[in-house]
Amino acid sequence: MPLPCGGRSSSSAGPTPAHPPPPSPAFSRRSARERCRRHDRGRSVSVGCAASQMTASTLLAPYRDGLAGVDRRAYLVVTLTLIAVAARMSVYTFLGIYLTRDAGLSLALVGVGLLVENVVRGTASPIAGALSDRVGRRPVIAGAALAVAAVLPFFLLVRTPAQLLLWSAAVGVAQAGLWPATSALLLDLALPQRHQAVLSLNYTAISIGYTIGVIPAGFLAEIGFSALAVAGSIGFVLIAVLALAGIRGPLAPSGVPDANASFMGDTLRAPRDPAFLFLAALAFVFPFGIGLIGYVTPLYGKDAGLAEGAIGLALAMNGPLLAVLAIPVAVRMAPHGPYRYLSLSALLLAFSYAPLVVAGNFAALALATLVFTFGELIFSSALPAAVAALAPRGLRGAYQGAWAMVFAVAIGAGVALSGVVHGALSWEWTWIVWIALSALAAVGLGLARGRFERTAASRAASTGSTR
Repeated sequence: MPLPCGGRSSSSAGPTPAHPPPPSPAFSRRSARERCRRHDRGRSVSVGCAASQMTASTLLAPYRDGLAGVDRRAYLVVTLTLIAVAARMSVYTFLGIYLTRDAGLSLALVGVGLLVENVVRGTASPIAGALSDRVGRRPVIAGAALAVAAVLPFFLLVRTPAQLLLWSAAVGVAQAGLWPATSALLLDLALPQRHQAVLSLNYTAISIGYTIGVIPAGFLAEIGFSALAVAGSIGFVLIAVLALAGIRGPLAPSGVPDANASFMGDTLRAPRDPAFLFLAALAFVFPFGIGLIGYVTPLYGKDAGLAEGAIGLALAMNGPLLAVLAIPVAVRMAPHGPYRYLSLSALLLAFSYAPLVVAGNFAALALATLVFTFGELIFSSALPAAVAALAPRGLRGAYQGAWAMVFAVAIGAGVALSGVVHGALSWEWTWIVWIALSALAAVGLGLARGRFERTAASRAASTGSTR
């Protein structure tokens, strides 16, 4: 006989009492609400509740299985990422308004300032990553967070171009340690087969952080930009406190750096590594594409006559899709290694730019964002894991820092080069060029997959690393 939801068979439940106690009224009411029954020839079959349990279990299975056995401290590291993104975006979303309206600077100069910050942060990231390999992840994370908390509010004093560039460079240096150290720490806290899952969880936190950081920031900006600056600094101070107080106990890093190697030697190891350089040259198209979708498509949409609200609506689907699908996609990819689907991801990026060539309307922009998001679901977790697989023993932080440098430069390059191509040709030819570039990268990643996998396997075997 079919059992009620949550019932047990007689073989496992032990002897049945002669007079079982009657169910309580509360239980009866709950049963009436929760257990869905259909009647088939007089026999009651409970199907609704079982179906709902099965559906919930099926939906949650990728999250449960993909993150099984992950050190609980990894969830705190992901929380640090969420806070960092939210604190940064709460300020940067409205920074342009303050610098142009209150400080009297031009919009072009503000753009130059942001570019300086990206370049400086990218340049300093390999140094910060190598430092985390030597002194530990937690001191670097806490130090970087406190440095950002101290420097961030000084945008309130910016009045001249020189002051803006100085402040931008200072923020870039201060932030340099956060991304490589947190990424390396996440990898330290997970086994290789869980790397893509924890990295996708971290990417989900980034997507959520972008959203929740902006919501209260608008109200704080209405109160005053001083309140916004204080709130952003408090967020970074909280990161330092949580990193030092919450991430306790021994870690399992990827080894100890070579005692005979110098600190600068460790820092420059990745930029001198042919395998890393080859991967970076092909994977450059992924952060390049983030620059195109995040910063260039709004300009394209505006030139096509779309309203700001329509542009924002078309781009808004990216974050929720990443938040919901990142972990299930990473779990499905993980058994095949981080290199297998990178070619497909690049091909999806090439397809995502095609609608922008054909039409300049809302549907084209929404379709481009949707297809790009599917590609981003792949590379967001696969790329950092691919870089980690190439890192020699004890140099995980240095390699993550080197990739952070490539990431920062590529985003800026996507914006700058699109302006050059658009100015010389047209929007249609701009997207055609990026389609061709992404397609070439897809071919290269497909052909080089075996080479990357053999290199990663040989390095893992030579070091005996299990993490």
